Amino acid sequence: MLIRLRKDESGVALVVSLLVMFVVLTLATVVFAQAIHNSTQSGYHRKRLQSVGASEAGLDRFYNYLEQTQATDLSWSNLTGAVAVAPGTSTFSVTPTWYADANGTTLFTGTFSDTNYPKSVKIVSTGTTNGTTTRRMESFMAIQPVFGGFGGAVVTNSSTNLVNSFTISGNNGNDGDIIDTSGDITITSGNQTIRGNLYVPNGTLNISAQAHVYGSVWANGSVTLNHSQAVVDGNATSSSSSLSVVNKSVGGVGTYCTTVSGTSKIAGGTVNQCQGPPPSPAFPHVTYNDTYVPQPDPAWSGYVYLSFTGLGSTACNLAKDYIEGTGAGTFNGGLGLPAGTKGVLVRILSPCTYSPSNNVSINLNSNLAIITNGSIYLSQQSTWTGIGSTRNVHFIAPWPQACPGDLPSNIGNITVGNNSNFNALVAVGVYTPCTATMSNQNAFYGQVVGGKVVIGNNWSMNYRPIVIPGAHVSGFTEDVAYIREIA
Repeated sequence: MLIRLRKDESGVALVVSLLVMFVVLTLATVVFAQAIHNSTQSGYHRKRLQSVGASEAGLDRFYNYLEQTQATDLSWSNLTGAVAVAPGTSTFSVTPTWYADANGTTLFTGTFSDTNYPKSVKIVSTGTTNGTTTRRMESFMAIQPVFGGFGGAVVTNSSTNLVNSFTISGNNGNDGDIIDTSGDITITSGNQTIRGNLYVPNGTLNISAQAHVYGSVWANGSVTLNHSQAVVDGNATSSSSSLSVVNKSVGGVGTYCTTVSGTSKIAGGTVNQCQGPPPSPAFPHVTYNDTYVPQPDPAWSGYVYLSFTGLGSTACNLAKDYIEGTGAGTFNGGLGLPAGTKGVLVRILSPCTYSPSNNVSINLNSNLAIITNGSIYLSQQSTWTGIGSTRNVHFIAPWPQACPGDLPSNIGNITVGNNSNFNALVAVGVYTPCTATMSNQNAFYGQVVGGKVVIGNNWSMNYRPIVIPGAHVSGFTEDVAYIREIA
């Protein structure tokens, strides 16, 4: 019986089957674990790469921030943002460390200003994907301030309604831009030729008149072209709202955030992409520091300084007599100035209205700046002629002003009338935080920066960038020493 039990093989197959199943299960578990590991690692590596991209985007964003930010608006705080990636979300946070020297050895202290600003900065950009995976990039750069030099043929700080016919020509191709830093731009009548771009970083753009924009149009809000003769040669972009092309055409690409209509009139096709507003610096603040009398504000170093005071219209009349005079002790076109002198600064310290004599001719052998606590009204016929080479003429009402109204005689306003003539060797810089009214029908070369800008009928402008010495630091140039990843 024992022999029979030893030779009984009942149940062996079950044992063998279990052993085989165990081996297969073990192998399957290993394979599955390895697959999960590879998938996890692949996803982790993808998120690491996305985080690197986000941190690099943070560096680029800070470079742009430096180029576009006035010295007084610099910040100690982190610069944050998000990057459109999928799957998941990526963000960046850029931490600046400001230095008082170009080598990054002495920390910057004090309040940011036009006279107290850092000379270099180290930035660490932290990119994070899905809130977990982090990579860091570091960059160091020496920075140099940029004084004056506002981008744009016309820069305004309030909603602008263009109702008259005018022409703006570019300085270098189609760069005769109109920039509205805080309001809307509407064109409701007239016939406008703009050889540049329209930028509306904080408002909407509506063209419902005959207008030809040789560049592009870009608004943070809605963009509407609603006239049979409204033409945009370049792109049309609404960063956060709708794009509507009702009658005429857009030669480039139409980009919108919410809705689009008139796609058949957009030659370059359309793109649905919500984005940030068009790049635009803050409205510039041109100040003048009178504490340096009898010397000029250091920003105007190299100019001969003359101040005029008096009750009523006395100060403005004295300034006019000096500028228009031809005898000893007068401007006399800028002749007889000491060698190396950049020009003459006429400082009117009374709230009067400066206005040239009728039919006067002013020859300019040097630069001339008129900075007033009152208003400037070129109402009479006057001819301003540059001699020898391009001469700058500055008409400035310095920041800040209360701006009581739009009348030409109101404090802070600057008006260039119909009979004001400037030849091609005169570059005119108009700046006021109040109202700048441009009405001359003859050629105008220069820039207009006003809290409010009113353009008269048949105005003709040739954009020519002007550096205003009294301007705030409008941004910085960068000399990048390195870009590297850090732990």
